Amino acid sequence: MESEIDVITHLLEVENQASSLIDQALAESNRRVLAAKAKSDEIFDSKYHTVIDELEKQYEDTIDSCNKEHKKTFDDYKNQILNANKDFDSFNSFMDKILSR
Repeated sequence: MESEIDVITHLLEVENQASSLIDQALAESNRRVLAAKAKSDEIFDSKYHTVIDELEKQYEDTIDSCNKEHKKTFDDYKNQILNANKDFDSFNSFMDKILSR
């Protein structure tokens, strides 16, 4: 009978050791998963900010380019209007004709 108790006691000790090993393995697994997630998040953030910075620079360059093109087009139009031949006699004649009706 005592040998059966020793066997059962031994089996319970083995079960406790196995349970302890499983707990340690779970803790190690959780630690590794958290470390991998932290590293992955760091890599993602780094690449994300690189892309965002590049896109913001492209946006600013595009806006600057559009503003310069708009200013040039507007200045060209303004100069064209200012340099146009002005026929005041024809204009005055036209206005007299319209206003005299």
